[in-house]
Amino acid sequence: MRHNHRFINEVKQRICGMVMDQFNTPGDKLPSIRMLTRKMNCSPMTVVHAVRELVAEGVLETRPKSGIFVSSVPSSPSSSGAYLKTLYFFYYPSAIQADAYHTDIFHFLSQEAAWKRWNFRLENLLNAEIFRQACADPYAAGIVVPAYPQRIQLNLDALSSSDVPLVAYGMGPAGETACVCPDNYQAGWDLAELLLNRKASEFCFVLPFETNPAAPAGRIYWERYHGVTDFLRSRGEKLQNTLSWSVNHETDSLIALLKRYRSERRHPTLIVTNCSMAKEIKLLARGMGIFSPQDFTLAAFCRRGMDDRNASIPCMDFSHEEMAKAILHLLALPDLIRNRSRIMVKMKFEEGDSCPSSPEASFPEC
Repeated sequence: MRHNHRFINEVKQRICGMVMDQFNTPGDKLPSIRMLTRKMNCSPMTVVHAVRELVAEGVLETRPKSGIFVSSVPSSPSSSGAYLKTLYFFYYPSAIQADAYHTDIFHFLSQEAAWKRWNFRLENLLNAEIFRQACADPYAAGIVVPAYPQRIQLNLDALSSSDVPLVAYGMGPAGETACVCPDNYQAGWDLAELLLNRKASEFCFVLPFETNPAAPAGRIYWERYHGVTDFLRSRGEKLQNTLSWSVNHETDSLIALLKRYRSERRHPTLIVTNCSMAKEIKLLARGMGIFSPQDFTLAAFCRRGMDDRNASIPCMDFSHEEMAKAILHLLALPDLIRNRSRIMVKMKFEEGDSCPSSPEASFPEC
């Protein structure tokens, strides 16, 4: 019932907007229920309920066998009690899970929408028809989509004529539209600087198995890689190894390297893609009698779920709240939307116990 009332409110808001824009004189006749149903793209009963409420509020009046007429023009679409705008949040079913960062973005945006008295619509990105309707909604506050892989389903270039603000967000940039994403290159630079200040050495970068640098996800990893290598080069250092890792397909090369380093009494520093990978490496290495931080230093990018958030692994991560605020900032600036601008969210370092501190080394804030 609450769900139905929300859509009734949206239809009321749209009808009030029509009254203000097109039928702004008392006595003007509105389109029929059938025409309103088609225009609002909803069920006839939703329109009927919306019209009844507006009649009760004095905005409209119905005349038997004549139709629907304007009784009084509202000062704004929301003055009748309906919300003024709608913020659409499109998602993939697999993305909105209990511990996914997409869920955090969803909650931050929904709270902001409630504060601004916007409707907040959660929609499945696989439904292209709903997406098309959102892009045609004259009262949309904006549309938020994940940066990847929405390009597979949607032709965003065809929406250049749409007046609805469209913002993508995610780990990597979306070239087709304005977007918010972490600054992966700077994160690599900052992490390498932090580790070197802690007297870390023998740097090794670990990539997911079969990473394709031409793919969106692959570019994310290589941006971090280049940030690390560029900083080390600026200090006269270099990466010792670049290795691949998959707990199901590729573990031998990394475990062999750890065994060799331990036998040579050398202490490598592994920089890995995320905390999930770091936990896999720690667990498998422990089974071989190799321990962190005694035998190797481990640092990661990004915590995925609740287990990762509680993991005692040093990590460069971004604030989900800051990303949500950046999304709202873009939505409020039409020029940035039209120019397909990109806002880069800075990653910050979070402490963990697998990266031993050096007494003589300061630890600067990111």
